Amino acid sequence: ASAVFRQELLDGARVRIASDEAAGELAAALEENATAQEEERVVLQAIFGEEACVIGSDENSVVDGMTLPNGAVRLLVNGVNSKKAEMQVVLQLEMPAEYPSH
Repeated sequence: ASAVFRQELLDGARVRIASDEAAGELAAALEENATAQEEERVVLQAIFGEEACVIGSDENSVVDGMTLPNGAVRLLVNGVNSKKAEMQVVLQLEMPAEYPSH
């Protein structure tokens, strides 16, 4: 069911992108998305701190041996697992230009 739902989301996004492009509104939507994404990055850094939430600053950023493209987010989440052992999860994400509007 997950793959079907994901495909429905992708199909819907493609339709919205085509519709915006046909109406000449795609560039404005992408600019609004870039602004929203920057705001989300600021919020993530405010929540997790600058050491735990690193934002890629150029195409060649390397953080702790990991390439971090411009605008990508690397988030370190520390916690305790079910065996009471300390652990750290490293999440790296990139926001596509169509996010969040499409």
